[in-house]
Amino acid sequence: MESYAKLPRHLFSNHGSEKDVQEVMSFDKKSKQRKNLLNLLRNKGNHAHNIEVIREQRGYLIPSKRPQYNVPSDTYIPCDQCFGYYMKSKMWKHVKNCAAQVKKRKRGTRHQSRCALLLPVAMPVEDSFRQILGTMVNDDISLICRNDRLILTFGQKLHEKAATESRQYISQKMRELGRFLKVMQVAHPDISCLEECISPQQYDNVVRSVRQCAGYDGAKRQYQTPSLALKLDHSLKRCAEICRSNGIKLADNAMKERAERFHDLCCLEWANNVSSHALTTLYRNKFNKPTILPLTDDVCLLHRHLSSIMADASQRMQQSPDRLAWYQLAEATLAKVILFNRRRSGEAERMSLSDYQHIERHVNTDIFDGLSKWEKNLCERLKRVEVRGKRGGKYQYSLH
Repeated sequence: MESYAKLPRHLFSNHGSEKDVQEVMSFDKKSKQRKNLLNLLRNKGNHAHNIEVIREQRGYLIPSKRPQYNVPSDTYIPCDQCFGYYMKSKMWKHVKNCAAQVKKRKRGTRHQSRCALLLPVAMPVEDSFRQILGTMVNDDISLICRNDRLILTFGQKLHEKAATESRQYISQKMRELGRFLKVMQVAHPDISCLEECISPQQYDNVVRSVRQCAGYDGAKRQYQTPSLALKLDHSLKRCAEICRSNGIKLADNAMKERAERFHDLCCLEWANNVSSHALTTLYRNKFNKPTILPLTDDVCLLHRHLSSIMADASQRMQQSPDRLAWYQLAEATLAKVILFNRRRSGEAERMSLSDYQHIERHVNTDIFDGLSKWEKNLCERLKRVEVRGKRGGKYQYSLH
C-alpha cells in the first residue's frame, strides 16, 4: 500500500472522479467541512494499512495521536466513526469531540467494545457472532479470543446451537478459555494458540494451568474458584472434539489422533487431577454457607421500593417516551414477578409478549368446585402464564 505526503493533491489529481473526493472538492479550501472530510479519507486509508499490519503482524501502525513514549500495538483501537487510531485509555476523550459522529452518544455506551468491532479476527465470522465479540470488555483476554482460531470456532459452535438470549453465556465461555490460554502462555511461551494445548504431551501442563486459573491450593487441596475448573473441563473436551472434527475434514490424521488421545486422557485422568477436589470444595462451601432468611419487614420494604420505581417510571412514560424510564419500568416489573413467584430469574426474563397474550383464563369446572373460597378468590384475581423453562419444561407464573 503506497503512502503520499501531499494527500489532497494526489486525491484531486488522480481520484477526482470518485464520489468521496468530489464531496471534498465541493467545499471551500479553508472550510471546516473540507478539513473534516479530508481527515476522514486519510483515516480510512490509514485504517486499511493498519488492518494489514495487524493481520500480518509486521510493520508499523499509523495512529492519529500517540504519546511520546513507546507503547504496544494492541494499545490502539480505531474510532468507529472517524476510523482514527487512539489509545484505549484516551478513546472516551476523543469520542466526546469526534468530528465524524452524527449524533452525541449517551452516557454508559461501551466505546471501546464498539470500536473493537473494526479490528480483524483470526478467521471469517458471521455478523451476529461479531456482535457477541463486540460485547466483550476490550482487554487482553478479549484480544486473545479474537486472535485464536480454535476459541473463535468454539464460540461459533455455541452461537449456532444456543438461543439469541445466550450472548453473555457465549462471551463468558470464550473468555474462560482465553484466561486459560493466557496462563498457559505465561508458563510456556512456546505455546502460540489453544490448538497446541490439545495434545497428550501437553496434558500435564494443561492440568497445572487449569489449577492456577482456578486458584488451587495444594496444601489444603481446595480451589478458590472450583466452578471454573469444572467449566474448563467441559470446554477443553469440546475443543478436542472440534480439533478431531477438523482433522477428519482436512484428512489430517495427526491432528485427529492428537485430539482423540487428549480427549481420552481427560476422560481417564481429569476426575482425579481436577474435578474431585473441585467438587469437594463446592460441596464444602455449600454446606458451610449460612442460610439467610429474609424478614417480613425486608420483603415489604423491597416491595414498596419496587412499586415506587414502577409508579415513577410509568408517570414519566406517560408524560413523554423515555428510554431510560422504560428500562427502569421493565427491570422493576421483572424483579417484582420474580419476588412474587419465587422462581429462577432465567424463566421470568424470557417471558415474551405472546406468552402473556396466551393466558389460560378458563379453569376446569370440576377442579374449581373442589377449591376453597380463598383459592377461588385467588383464581379470579390472579392470571396464570406458562413459560418454557429449563430443559423444555413448562413453568407457571402468577401475575396480578
